[in-house]
Formats: sequence, C-alpha cells, structure tokens
Amino acid sequence: MHNKFIDLLLDKTASVGARIGPALRRYDSSDFKDALFRVANDLTDNKLIRRACGESLADIWIRTNHFDLDSLLNLQGIAKLVVLDKIMMKKPTWYKKFLKSGGEELTPKKFIDLLLDKTACELEREYAATLLVRYDSSEVKDALFRVANDLTDNKLIRRACGESLADIWIRTNHFDLDSLLNLQGIAKLVVLYKIMMKKPTWYKKFLKSGGEELTPKKFIDLLLDKTACELEREYAATLLVRYDSSEVKDALFRFANDLTDSEDIRFTCGESLADIWIRTNQFDLDSLLKLQDIAKVRALEIIIIEKETWYIEYLKRGGEELNNLLNDF
Repeated sequence: MHNKFIDLLLDKTASVGARIGPALRRYDSSDFKDALFRVANDLTDNKLIRRACGESLADIWIRTNHFDLDSLLNLQGIAKLVVLDKIMMKKPTWYKKFLKSGGEELTPKKFIDLLLDKTACELEREYAATLLVRYDSSEVKDALFRVANDLTDNKLIRRACGESLADIWIRTNHFDLDSLLNLQGIAKLVVLYKIMMKKPTWYKKFLKSGGEELTPKKFIDLLLDKTACELEREYAATLLVRYDSSEVKDALFRFANDLTDSEDIRFTCGESLADIWIRTNQFDLDSLLKLQDIAKVRALEIIIIEKETWYIEYLKRGGEELNNLLNDF
C-alpha cells in the first residue's frame, strides 16, 4: 500500500485530486520523503501538489523531530515557502539553523515584494498575502489594499488580500472605514462578511456611511448572475448557509442542479443546502433524492457524518449509495 501511494504521487498522468491524497499520507519512510521532495521540487509539476508535498515534508520533520536541513536549503518555490513558514512558527531553532547556513530570511518585505510581483507564481503570491496577516505596518496594509483592489489581478489573490486586511483590522482593533468603502469585488465581500460577524459596530458605521448592506437577496442575486465573477458567486453560495428561507434554499437547489454551471459553485451549493438542513433540523429528502452530480455527493458526505439516520432514510427511499456515486468521479 505504501509503494502504491508513492507510485500514484509520482504519476503525472493521474488527476490532481488523486495525487494530493497520497501526498498527505502520514508515512515517514525515506522512500516516501524522497518522493515528496522530488515532487515538491519539480517546478514543471502542478503547484497545488508541490504545496501539499512541502506541507507534508515539514509535518513529517516536525512530527518525527528530524530536521533535514540540506533538503530545506535545496527546496524551491511554493514548497520551500510553506515549509519555512511551518518551521518558523513551530521550530524556531531549526529556522535559525537554516538562516545560519545561508538561507534567505522570511520578512514582511519579502512577502510584499512577492505579492506585488505579477510575474511570480500565483499560488506563491496568494500564500504571501495569507502570511502578511501576521504584520500590521502601513506598508503591509497598503500592499494588501492595492492588490485587493486591482480588478485585473487573480481573484484568489484578491480574496486572500481582503481576508488578511480584515483580520489585521480586527486583530489590531483599528478599523479603516475609508479603505473598506473603496474596496471592490471579492475582496470587499470577504472583508464585509468578516466584519459583520466579528465587529458589528464597524458594520453599522459602514452602512451609515453609505455602504451597501449584505442581505440574502444580494447573495441570491449574485449567485443567479452567471455573468458575475465565479469566485464571488461561489462565496455567495457559502454565505447563504446563514439563512434558511425558502427563497434561499430554492436558489441553492436550482444552481446545485445546473449541470451547465461551475463544478465549484455546484459543490458549494450542495454543501450549503445540507448544512442548512442540519442546522434547522429540517431534512428535505425529496430535494436530496433529486440532487445530481457533485452537489449530491457533497450533501451526502455531510449528512452521512452529521445525520446518519437521514442517510439511512435516503437509502430506504431508493437513493444511490455514496460510494457508488464517488466511483463516477
């Protein structure tokens, strides 16, 4: 089984999802670590897989308390960034050894430079935006705002910048109302949601200053608008989990079952539907039976863990077993 996972990890013809699973296994043999390092350092391979391999390498070193300095010094790209971040936070003495051996220090300036470099790897830039949440200088906040508001930039990076900005404001208890009013797109949506949940007085100030209110209707309209940014629509589907009106559930069901729409959006709609049913303890068996494809799989994954009796009821009504559905993916 061990060798099977190594073979799958090294198989570039396999899907990203199939290869990431083995990358996250909890083995610590030299063969497994060698495979992780090999994939982590292959700059022609998928960035998400290289990131997962870096995370696993760092976790193995930390769990076994065995630091491979030579491997760290020779790592590259996103894998090196995630390993260094984990070690800096959990094993500062290892991080000092790395620096003494000539390794480059992780600094706010390094993360800012990486974030602002549009020629750099997008996954590395997104990770830099995430790491900047630890700092709160004006230079950090200015860089996060600049990228968050650049509508020509990658949406995932802008989302990460918005999340970090909101978290910095909340951690330092310093609200920048002018910046929030001037934010746009996905960044504004994530900042508003965080503030609405954690700093309601700030949210009220935003509304009093002419900011647009976040309402279920706004999220439904955004979800229904296929011309809108896909990431914003997916985020709207996530936020709708907080509501439980028939309009909300109807919209989620409609797009969960729209096979012409994005798989990510359909996945999220199925997830939100199941979470609403569980939170309100109102099981809509008919809707579950009618769900299709990835939305049905995701809803069943949640229900089988949280409400096993509902899953049994679903099977009794002729629903297909989750394992059979998973075989289709």
